[in-house]
Amino acid sequence: MIILTYHNLVRQPPNVLNEVVRKWDKVSAFERQMKLLAEHFTVVPVEAIVQAVQEGRSLSRACAITFDDGYLGAYHYGAPILERFGFTAAFFIITQKVYESGKFNPDDFDRLEALLCLTAQTRLDLTEFGLGRIELVDEDGKLAFIRKLTKQLKVTPAAIKRELAASLDRQLAVPEEKIAAYLQQEAYRMMSWEEITDLHRRGFSIGSHTRTHPALSQIDGAQLEFELGGSLQDLRERLGLREVALAYPYGKAEHISAAVVAMAQRAGYGCAFTSIKESNTPATEIFQLRRLGFKDLMKMNGALNDSTTFAHHRSSPIGNEVAHEHDRATQ
Repeated sequence: MIILTYHNLVRQPPNVLNEVVRKWDKVSAFERQMKLLAEHFTVVPVEAIVQAVQEGRSLSRACAITFDDGYLGAYHYGAPILERFGFTAAFFIITQKVYESGKFNPDDFDRLEALLCLTAQTRLDLTEFGLGRIELVDEDGKLAFIRKLTKQLKVTPAAIKRELAASLDRQLAVPEEKIAAYLQQEAYRMMSWEEITDLHRRGFSIGSHTRTHPALSQIDGAQLEFELGGSLQDLRERLGLREVALAYPYGKAEHISAAVVAMAQRAGYGCAFTSIKESNTPATEIFQLRRLGFKDLMKMNGALNDSTTFAHHRSSPIGNEVAHEHDRATQ
C-alpha cells in the first residue's frame, strides 16, 4: 500500500537552487503523474490505508496522496487537479507558518535560498559549525553548499541552528527587506487559515506537521509538547478536528526517536507518517507509516509488498510510461 508525499507545486521553480536541491514539482508534471496513478492504481483516502493497517489487511494496488508544509501551490494548483481526477489527499500543516497578511515568518530553507540568491558575498567561514570555509563564487559552489547545509540542518539542535542562522545573516549581509521582498514570490507563500479551511470543507484531510517544523529528535520536554500538542490544539481550535494525523518533519529514522513517538501518542494523534521510502503492509506500525515520492515509486521495479508493482520492466507498457515520466522529470 503506497502513500505518496509532495510538498509544493510551481509553474516554474523560483531559482536554480530550488530546482536542483529541493525539487518542488512542476504543475505539468504533477498532472501527468495523477494521470498515471488513475490508470494503474486505485487512489484512496489516506484514512483507508491507515484503517487497513490497523485491521491487519492489505488493499490491492492502493495509493494515497499527501502534501507536507502547507504551501499555497498545493492549494492553488494541487487541489483542483486532484478534484478533476476524483482524488483526495491529506495536507499536513506547519501551524505557526500559516500565512497572515503583514506577517513575515519564512521557512528556514526558503530563507536560506533567498540569502544565497541575493548575496554579493563570495566566501563564508563556518568552521565553528564544522562546515569549514565555503566558496560561493558561482552557482556550483552555492549548490554544493546548500546540499551540505540542508542535510546538516535536519539533525542540528535548535540552539546551534539559531547560532548558525545568525552567522549566515551576518556574513551574507542581505538586508531583511530584500529577503522579505524576494520571498513574496507565489512559490514561497504558505496557505492562509481561510485556504486551509476551504480545503477541509471540500473534503480534503488536514493534519499536523508541528508548529515550526523542527527535527523532533533534537528537542524534548516542553519544546516537544509545544510542537506536537500545540499544533494539534491549533488545528482543533481552527477547524474543529477530532481525529488528527501527524507527519513528522523530515521524517527519516534519525529524526524520529522513541520519545517522539511516545509523545505523539500521548498528545492524542491517531497515527503518524514518516518519510521512510517503503510501501506499507499490514505489519507496519501505525505511528511509523511509510511514504515515498513519485520518483521513488518509479524506481521500485517490483519491490513492493502488496502487488502494486508500477513497472516490472522498462519494456512493459506501464514501464514505458514510467520511464518517459522519469525522463521528463529529470530534464
